[in-house]
Amino acid sequence: MEDVATRLASDGQAEVEVVELALDCQLSVPGTGAHLLLTFSTPLVQIADAMGALFDAMAGALTWMEGDGTGE
Repeated sequence: MEDVATRLASDGQAEVEVVELALDCQLSVPGTGAHLLLTFSTPLVQIADAMGALFDAMAGALTWMEGDGTGE
C-alpha cells in the first residue's frame, strides 16, 4: 500500500507539519506461516512515483536463503 500522508513532528522546540510517502510491503516467509512486513517512508513526495518504484524494487530484490541462521 502506498500512501502520502501528513503528520506532526517536533524538533524539541516547535511542531512542524511533515508530508511523507509511506509504502508497506507484506511478504510471506517461505516454508512458514509467517509474514515479513517491510515499511518504507520518505519526505521526498515531489518524486513520489520514483521513490515508490525504488521501494518496490528493494522489496522485490529480497531473496530467501536456506541455512542454519549463522550466515555461512
